[in-house]
Amino acid sequence: MNISTDKAIANFNEGCKKFAANYMKDNGEMPMVVIFLAQNEKNEYVTMIAPQLGELYSREDKPVFVHAVKQAIKIVKPIAIAMVTEAWVVKKKKEDGPVDLSVPPSEQPDREEVVLIQTETYKNAYITMYDIIRTTSGDIKLELDDTISDSAIGKENTDGLFSNLLKENYDKFYKSIEKNLNKFQN
Repeated sequence: MNISTDKAIANFNEGCKKFAANYMKDNGEMPMVVIFLAQNEKNEYVTMIAPQLGELYSREDKPVFVHAVKQAIKIVKPIAIAMVTEAWVVKKKKEDGPVDLSVPPSEQPDREEVVLIQTETYKNAYITMYDIIRTTSGDIKLELDDTISDSAIGKENTDGLFSNLLKENYDKFYKSIEKNLNKFQN
């Protein structure tokens, strides 16, 4: 069955959310997991999970992790990538005043524990965030934070160490298409 790229990406995004929710509920924690959506030699969409691509123990590990992801992207050539992790965040409205950025979120007094799913495609980025609710019975419930989740964000509006990881891959891809088009026009 041949489906459109946009439909494959939508299915991928939903699959990543289900994976994160089930993993968290079953294990009580969520390590950093990188998931790729690519096409095989038959042009079928395939999902690849890379759970040990890199482990983050400190801020200093982040550039090493990003480098490992970029190296994997060169080999896998994905059309979408998702990073799934458990994290600490500080949720504040503008009227609440600024967040002290000198203090890591994990050390902020009003931090919240969440599961984040950050998906990047060739044209958009998506964030899905679940609040982690740990019950007194030891169960874990995830509650979707719909104020931030599931809206497509144009890649020109994303910035940060873990953002636009596919940019280099797609810049080369589009340059090669442009070069081929120019050959046919001349």
